[in-house]
Amino acid sequence: MMHRLFTKSVSVPNFLAPLMLLLAACSGSSASDLAETNEQANTSTSAQGSMAQPTAPASTAEQKEKQQSDPYFALPASAEQLAAELIEVEQAIIDDATSQAAMQTYWGPRQQILYRQLWAAQDWEDVVVAEMSAQDNSHLLVAFTNNWAARKESSALVKTEKASQALPAWTIQAPEDSEVLLAYYKEAEAATGIEWEYLAAVNLIETVVGRIDGVSTAGAVGPMQFLLTTWAECCEGDPTDTKDAIMGAAKYLVDRGGLESMDQALFGYNNSQYYVNSVSGYAAVMKSDERAFYGYHGWQVFFQTNIGLVHLDEGYAQAAELSAEAWTANNPDSIVKEIQTS
Repeated sequence: MMHRLFTKSVSVPNFLAPLMLLLAACSGSSASDLAETNEQANTSTSAQGSMAQPTAPASTAEQKEKQQSDPYFALPASAEQLAAELIEVEQAIIDDATSQAAMQTYWGPRQQILYRQLWAAQDWEDVVVAEMSAQDNSHLLVAFTNNWAARKESSALVKTEKASQALPAWTIQAPEDSEVLLAYYKEAEAATGIEWEYLAAVNLIETVVGRIDGVSTAGAVGPMQFLLTTWAECCEGDPTDTKDAIMGAAKYLVDRGGLESMDQALFGYNNSQYYVNSVSGYAAVMKSDERAFYGYHGWQVFFQTNIGLVHLDEGYAQAAELSAEAWTANNPDSIVKEIQTS
């Protein structure tokens, strides 16, 4: 897990990730794109989604059929294939014809894992960047440029942290409906002037839009990860309530100068330039096209451990930290074997 150091700022659980999950050094761990989850090692194997990469099917049609139920199936085997899939995914996410269900179950998770794969195979970067840059699509270029920059920033931040031998004491749950969250973000923007895209990006990085329910080692709580002392100084209501927490985050960013300099305010939220850059990158994608949020809403929780990257699926619930080795022994499909980063 990541640990972050805050002055009088919000503490964030570590989950990069994210996406993660992910974030800066703080006295608490953070959940993100970055993020991660686990369950009792002595229980029966949970229904974790398999992250393994089987042999590619015989035909594209067969592969597409399989992918509809498994976004981690048959990951690209070359830079050219990865670029082609990223183009397809980014276009599908902004396509009005793409259903919310498809965003949640396939396109969002597929988008997330493809950027993770690119991070793990950075020798592909030049080819992928060239292929993406050749596309005559302004949103596609904005989405790729900023998603890839945010992925690198959050991953660089995680690389400053020592991989954990334990999985966190979290509960992984389904987030609130995407339209409900959008309404909360926009209500907070109307009340404070803080643009909703930044609130959504903070929510994504802190707890993967609320998928992670856990307390950081510093005592930060809720979907936007507030220290109770910080909350008492700036906010009203319940920091564990999604609507209250989003409004509280907007007010906090105003107090930290967000109406004049969002970078300054974000640095107050988490005193890491990696964090600031990551939030700004995801916000820029959503500013380019609001539908980008629906893709992020489908992102999952991953956790970097000393034995590899672990996917924490909904239903993971652990009251105390648990040995990563013990958990993965009973849940081998939770290890992302194809995407291991040093």
